[in-house]
Amino acid sequence: TAKMSCINEDQYTSKDGRCCDRCQAGQSTLLSATECAQCNHGLYTATKNHMRKCNICTVCSPSKTLKDCTAQVDAVCTCVSGFYCSNNRCDHCRPASRCSRGEGVKALATHTNDTICAPCEDGTYSNVTDFHSPCRAHTRCEDIGRELKTLGTRTTDAICGNFKSHCHWALPASLWSGLVLTALILFGLIYWREKRRSRRTGLNVEFISSSDHDMVNDNTQGSLDSCLPITPLKASVSFAESSHGNGSTGYSTGNFLRSYSEPQEDEWCGT
Repeated sequence: TAKMSCINEDQYTSKDGRCCDRCQAGQSTLLSATECAQCNHGLYTATKNHMRKCNICTVCSPSKTLKDCTAQVDAVCTCVSGFYCSNNRCDHCRPASRCSRGEGVKALATHTNDTICAPCEDGTYSNVTDFHSPCRAHTRCEDIGRELKTLGTRTTDAICGNFKSHCHWALPASLWSGLVLTALILFGLIYWREKRRSRRTGLNVEFISSSDHDMVNDNTQGSLDSCLPITPLKASVSFAESSHGNGSTGYSTGNFLRSYSEPQEDEWCGT
């Protein structure tokens, strides 16, 4: 006889040709083909089924359990740090490879992949052996103001010396400061000398010597007296004063003028 084909996906065809309902996830047809039973602890079924037995949960020891097993879901395992899973079920953990000195970790170990190591490139180094440290860049001594004492290698860092004491900008700055200061001093001296010279020019005074003027007058008087009779002369003296002012300074000259009265006819000799 031909077996009946069930149209509904939630049903299955039993051995006697009947369409029976499938069991829900977390159950199985443990008792009979028409009755479902809950999975016991440590057992599970993840989908609708008509299995006679529930599946056994995965045990994660010595791996690390990410999710415990339930009646509907199996346990999810992973490996602790430093290990990776040998397969997708992760029922066994293998130790992750360690990168040696002079090598760095290019890719960390994943759920199912081992560590990937690579030699340190120029300018980098690694002085440890582990499964997580990448290569590190050499210390740049010039960036921290120190002198380079020893070059770095693939296994050692660069060694720096003492701090650099010289500053390239200090010498030009001191020269410019000296030039500016010298120019200011020279300008001050020139200004002071010019001001002093202008003050001396204002203070120059022309004096007329009264003694020289008297000498000229006396000589004139002597020549006149030789031609005149010995007769007392009447003379009158008048003084002419002049004063000049120029700001805060001034000067005055005093000159006197002599005038003589000529002798009368009756005063000449022989008259």
